[in-house]
Amino acid sequence: MATRAPQYVIPFWYAKEPMFWLPHGWFPWYAEWFLSLPRAPLGSVSIASWQVACTVVITFAAGTIAAAASLVRPRRAAAPGATAEKQTAAAAATDAAGKKEL
Repeated sequence: MATRAPQYVIPFWYAKEPMFWLPHGWFPWYAEWFLSLPRAPLGSVSIASWQVACTVVITFAAGTIAAAASLVRPRRAAAPGATAEKQTAAAAATDAAGKKEL
C-alpha cells in the first residue's frame, strides 16, 4: 500500500500540472499531444508520461545490472545437492555420447 498508492494518487492529483515544457517546434503536434496526456497543457510532459518513462528506465537499468552481475558472478560446477558420483556419471555419459566409432 505504501509503494503502490502514490503511483495512483500523485498522477491523479497533479494531472493538470506540466512536469516540464518541451522546446517549441522540436516535436510534431501529435507527439506533444501524446506526451501531455491525460490533462496537461499541450506542449508539456504530463506526470503520467513522465512516470512511464521513469519506470522504463528503471526496469532497463535493473535488467542491465542483473545481466552484468550474472556475467561477473562465478558459476557453480554442479547443481546444489548433487554428489560427486552423480557428477562423474553425468560427465562420463556426456563424453560417451559425444564420441563416434570409426
